[in-house]
Formats: sequence, C-alpha cells, structure tokens
Amino acid sequence: MKLKSVISNVINAMVARLHPPQRVVEEKIDRDVLLLIDQARCEWLAAKEYFDNVSDPHLIEHAVYIYHAAEKRYMCLLNQARSRGLSSSVPLPKKDRRYKV
Repeated sequence: MKLKSVISNVINAMVARLHPPQRVVEEKIDRDVLLLIDQARCEWLAAKEYFDNVSDPHLIEHAVYIYHAAEKRYMCLLNQARSRGLSSSVPLPKKDRRYKV
C-alpha cells in the first residue's frame, strides 16, 4: 500500500513538472513581459541619450530613427502589459515629445 502511494506521488510530481498549471505559465509570461519592458525602457533612454549627444549632421537622422524605433517598441510592450492587467512598482517616465520630427 505504501509503495503504491509513493509511486503515485512521484508520477504526480513528474506530471506537474512536465505540465505546469496554467497559472504558473501565465506568471512566467508576465515576468518575461515585465523584463522586456525594462529592457526596452533602457534602450529607449539610451537612444534618447544618443540623440542628445550626437553632433555629426550625418548621424542626426540615424539618431532620430533609433529613438523613434525604441520608443515605439517600449510603448507597444507597455500596451501589451496593460492589456494583461500587469503593473510594476517602478514609476515609468512620461513620453518625451521634444524629439518629435
């Protein structure tokens, strides 16, 4: 009787690892989305810094393109997070309109 119980517990543990509950999968996706948002935010701020410091006239257009691409990615990820009902404790910067072309 005990052996049957132990085998049943082992099988249940293996099944749980192979097929985690939907809640666990969704939590991992939520964490991944929040990490992507943080990464996109850093890229956006780096693009903004690049634009602020570019001095070569040939690179200004490139800086504007990089800035807008990073901003669009960041905003898209924020919208995805909002649609999933996610929130973060870190305050996010307001959209900067100084660089609108």
